Amino acid sequence: SSSSSSSWSSRSSSASRSSLLRLVRVTFSKAPLEHQYFRPVVQVVCDGTLKVNTWRDGVQSPPVPTGASGKVEVNSPPLQGPLLLRLLHLDNQNKSVCLIRAGLDTMFMSPTMPTVKRLYVQDLDLAFAAIRRLPPDFFIDLIFTPVSGSSSSSSFAIKSLH
Repeated sequence: SSSSSSSWSSRSSSASRSSLLRLVRVTFSKAPLEHQYFRPVVQVVCDGTLKVNTWRDGVQSPPVPTGASGKVEVNSPPLQGPLLLRLLHLDNQNKSVCLIRAGLDTMFMSPTMPTVKRLYVQDLDLAFAAIRRLPPDFFIDLIFTPVSGSSSSSSFAIKSLH
């Protein structure tokens, strides 16, 4: 039994090592809210630590008109394992309102190719007030690239996606 548990442990750790990814961009199909503009902020929590906060990190995405599609360039540090992603709206007083939360795990993404993870309304954890602000066909795309390997091929593949 101990040999099978050590075998499981080595398989598990090698799979974990192979799933080291970088979140490069978050896109959304339609800007939510009843306001004239949506000011998106992306946060990512990994290992209980806030790894990405685009507002704190100086990535100020331009306001997106309500109903229009948009994106946030993230370029996260390497991420591995379970992640909590939050999409927030920054109001005129620079106070953030959490609209969307999503949990996912890099273990289930390709360690060698760019990955686009599309999440629909039913895949998201929404604040009650956000439910009425999102159309039923709303989705977000999370675009990841592997940390190891050639960045030029990953960069080309990501640019060709959008």
